[in-house]
Amino acid sequence: MKYRSLLLSIILISLSFPLCGQEILNFHMFLPNHKGALEISLPGFEVSQIGLHPDGDEYKITAKNPNGMYLTAFVDVAPRKGSNSAARDDSLAGLKASKKFKMDDIKLSETKNFAVTEYIVHEYQGEKIEQKSYHVYFGGDDIWADVHMSKVDYKPEDKKLFDEVLLTLKFLPEYQPVTADWHFIAAMFYMSKDYKNSAIYYQKVLDLEKQKPTLSTKMTRVVIDQLGMSYGISGDIDRSRQVFEYGISKDPGYPLFYYNLACGYGEQGNKDKVIEYLKEAFERKANMIKGESMPDPMTDDSFSKFVKDKDFIDAVKAMKK
Repeated sequence: MKYRSLLLSIILISLSFPLCGQEILNFHMFLPNHKGALEISLPGFEVSQIGLHPDGDEYKITAKNPNGMYLTAFVDVAPRKGSNSAARDDSLAGLKASKKFKMDDIKLSETKNFAVTEYIVHEYQGEKIEQKSYHVYFGGDDIWADVHMSKVDYKPEDKKLFDEVLLTLKFLPEYQPVTADWHFIAAMFYMSKDYKNSAIYYQKVLDLEKQKPTLSTKMTRVVIDQLGMSYGISGDIDRSRQVFEYGISKDPGYPLFYYNLACGYGEQGNKDKVIEYLKEAFERKANMIKGESMPDPMTDDSFSKFVKDKDFIDAVKAMKK
């Protein structure tokens, strides 16, 4: 099923969220159905991976900065209620047991905010690397977090690079996700074509917006558009239709809601409804968001059943005039 969406570039520009290839500022890593979050800010770092695991049990960020420091941050479901030091000690036992490398100069420390394991690996697989690592741990009732920073060819003056990151980390044990948090997760799943999960999280966004609107008209259109398509591509035509009908009830001038309704009816072979909603869409084509263009029904797979049907061909020709 092919629904027509806002252009991907519009999504990327409009979302005020960090994406791969960019730096992140005051970003919250959290897990659905668990309270708490790790707040992290990485100015100067380029993110190479970011996202929630489909099972909802792990959030991960990987990044690097021009100074050669690599960072990986994890938020996981807490195996039990525990302190920062408990999270550190569990992880340290696993590091020692792995035996993938020899850790030297191991130092353990704690502040009131986190626990730390630091060590150096002088050599790996016969090559001298002088890799310094810091593992920073946060232990809570619902989630635990681990931020691993490392740098090869470490020199004493590089310590300030680690210290700068430490200053940005905050563990928020009572944090509850807001609309922007769910929106980011939904967009990540959508762009990775995991439509089943994108539907789950876009639905959360829409439910929150119904209770207390916070998004602009453009971003509300994005949410409804992506939610309806996520349901449709996943095969749930009825829920997809309900979403687009809701969109029309709130924003009757926006043409793609009508177009995507027509796509659903096209998949079901309902020619009359297809023509009805395509006509509604084309009558409103002047209301497309800047950067969008009205799709061509003659080349859309959703209408492949009708491309040789005279009524459909004549109707589309008339719409295009």
